[in-house]
Amino acid sequence: MRGSLLVVLALAATARADEPLPRSGYLHRGLSADLLELGPLEVHSVGGTGYGVRLAVGGELETGPHWAIRVPLVLGVTASRTAHDHGYAELDVVPGVVYRIRNSPADRLIPYVGGGVKLGAWGADRPLVGQPLVVARMAPGLGDLFDDHHHSSSSGGGDPNFDAKAGTGVELWAGVEMHAQPWFTVVAGIDYGLVRVDSTLIHAVAETITLRFSL
Repeated sequence: MRGSLLVVLALAATARADEPLPRSGYLHRGLSADLLELGPLEVHSVGGTGYGVRLAVGGELETGPHWAIRVPLVLGVTASRTAHDHGYAELDVVPGVVYRIRNSPADRLIPYVGGGVKLGAWGADRPLVGQPLVVARMAPGLGDLFDDHHHSSSSGGGDPNFDAKAGTGVELWAGVEMHAQPWFTVVAGIDYGLVRVDSTLIHAVAETITLRFSL
């Protein structure tokens, strides 16, 4: 009798272990929208450190129980304490993949890692990347990201002390998904980006909270 009970329990445990993991969402479609990702941003380069904020929106599509395609649209800005300090700005889209560590459909805390390719534009005050100032000026605006001036001093050419570049970079992700409801998730994450301005590397680290809604 006892032996039969143990066999039944073992079979039940095996069945639960072999139970397929459903996709996330209220309808288990695995389609999610990140309506708000927000958190402090810190950038480092040879000339110093800048502090600001990262804001992103985007979407995620699960391709299986563990893997997903993630595409955020990112805006990051750090402020300058003076008119020519350690300001930084980026506007880019980051298509990438995420691996989620799941063991059971009942999991509420799901760690994840991933990364993607940054496609867009970013720029920095020349002192941040270890370059001397060209001329005294006012603080840059986001429009300087799309001016192909590269510290030109010509009229109408943008901010000569804010060097901007369009291109590609790298971004890595890690964090924990906290599934409050099948349709609603709070994501606590760390985002690390690496780009190059004036042949100098800029490291950007953000600690973010994301509000995610899933179908």
